[in-house]
Amino acid sequence: MLSITQAEAALPSAPHLLAMLSVLSPAGIPLTVLSAGSKAGSHPVHLRETLAALADICLISFSEDGATVLMHRLVQRVLRERAAHHGHLSATLAQAIGLLQAFNATLPYGAGSWAARAQVETLIDQTNTVYHWALAGGDLPTELLTLRSWCGRYLYDLADLTRAIPLFEATLADCERVLGASHPYTLISRNNLAGAYESAGDPGRAIPLLEATLADCEGVLGADHPTTRTVRRNLEAAAAATHRGVGGRRRVFPRQGKYPSS
Repeated sequence: MLSITQAEAALPSAPHLLAMLSVLSPAGIPLTVLSAGSKAGSHPVHLRETLAALADICLISFSEDGATVLMHRLVQRVLRERAAHHGHLSATLAQAIGLLQAFNATLPYGAGSWAARAQVETLIDQTNTVYHWALAGGDLPTELLTLRSWCGRYLYDLADLTRAIPLFEATLADCERVLGASHPYTLISRNNLAGAYESAGDPGRAIPLLEATLADCEGVLGADHPTTRTVRRNLEAAAAATHRGVGGRRRVFPRQGKYPSS
């Protein structure tokens, strides 16, 4: 704590940076994530200087190739417990979520996800860590739920349904509990899960879920809303595929911005 206090007094950006590092993955945080909020290109000079200074006093270290920042679990815990004690942990998590949103905005989706698989795994790892601490604190912001939904979508695009389906299921349960059964993000989450079920060859779970989702979309959003139209097309395609005995078709995802409003 003495080292932390000294660093924060000497380095203007240290408090913000240390706080974020404390709620991100102990396996390491790539510099590409930390610099995601800056302009494309090299890492900001002040970020490099601050990280170097923190490494000099052993609050962080770097991977052998210098591309990843590492913070010891004990240092992370000290920072988190201090933030919780002063009522700042929610703000710290919000900062980390904002950083991951910025990183998420740089990732391709659809077929492009294959070329960015390493970055996708980084986003999943970092998002899971932030989710763990947010869940422990009893607060799941809409932005974090949307990040989890994007992680599921990337896994779906990568045909990793064994990981995508449990993530979609957990995200839907969180959306229903936190946002309510009729929230637009909850409806999108249901569509995503239904699509994953059908792609896994399980129309028995996909079609009833799409039917219920379509009814809710029509009641909440209206018959001509883009999300409603997307769910309707997915239901029609799923029913037609089942009738023909063809399974595992790829689904269409409703439009969902990477920077949602809460």
